[in-house]
Amino acid sequence: MIWLALLLAQEPAAVRDLHDFLAERVAQAGMPAVAALVTNGERTLAAGVAGVRARGSEEAATLDDRWHIGSCTKSMTATVAAMMVEEGKLSWEATPASVFAERAERMDPAWQGATLARLLTNTAGAVGDLGGVHPKLWERFWKEGLAPTAQRSLLVETLTALPPERAPGSTFLYSNAGFSIAGAMMEQAAGVAYEDLMRARLFEPLGMTSAGFGAPEGEGAPWGHGANGKSVRPGRGADNPDAIAPAGRVHLTLEDWAKYARRHLRIAQDEGPLRRLHEPAAESARARYACGWIAAEIGDPPVQILGHSGSNTLWYSVIWLVPELDLAILTACNDGAQGAAMERLTGDLLAEFR
Repeated sequence: MIWLALLLAQEPAAVRDLHDFLAERVAQAGMPAVAALVTNGERTLAAGVAGVRARGSEEAATLDDRWHIGSCTKSMTATVAAMMVEEGKLSWEATPASVFAERAERMDPAWQGATLARLLTNTAGAVGDLGGVHPKLWERFWKEGLAPTAQRSLLVETLTALPPERAPGSTFLYSNAGFSIAGAMMEQAAGVAYEDLMRARLFEPLGMTSAGFGAPEGEGAPWGHGANGKSVRPGRGADNPDAIAPAGRVHLTLEDWAKYARRHLRIAQDEGPLRRLHEPAAESARARYACGWIAAEIGDPPVQILGHSGSNTLWYSVIWLVPELDLAILTACNDGAQGAAMERLTGDLLAEFR
């Protein structure tokens, strides 16, 4: 009997199936599919998926599917940047001019205030609407067949030749371009492409084997859906260009995303230098924006969260960390028009598991 008791004690706790909970949301909001996972710092507590991989298809989405997480990529970029700072390969005070010294003379002097720390907290003043302000640059990313590193090099060269949209350090301005410049600085300092740097420094060490860039492709991958409700076949039109990969092009399974969330739960509960990643920049007092995280109070009674949402207009994802509860909630949908429904879903899951 003793051996039986020991065996039962070693059995992992059951993971709650969220399928029925999510199926109601699919029906209410008209989503193609939605997936969700709740974890603490050690293991998955609940997970589920409901719906189909493409609207009009009968192929059901599964928990093994990869989901595009858009701007939730930003904190991943900042995490690897912080590692490089700790190793002395970069500095929080590094600027485009100091990293790309050969181009410094061609850069507008105002960029001297655009430090790595400000680029990663959206307080460097980098342009907010990159495609709208620089449509010809955006078009070149698509038409010229440039490699990802060449796209980011062109982005840095084009943007730094002009003044930032706002004075660096003056205010918060959400900017994919700012994170892309930071990513270019990282790959310049490391001597490898940003994508390879992320695989080697983050994905592989955490065992995130499904993580990659762009819209997920291959047999069984869900398709994103636009505002018109139609699915978009994976390929060029299914995501933003490689130039802004550091701002929002990662895809992965929810379980692999949970490995990343657990890492940040540990960071939040530690007193080490990576805690800086969770501290909002002073210049973003109203936005309370940290390095790819937004600090907020949620719920009743309120709890402190670190969260972010992401969308490339075809997908929508949300991540909330609740360090005081040792809890993280991840949700993803293959429909970019479902932002409000996804935020409500994430909040309801917090209420369910707090």
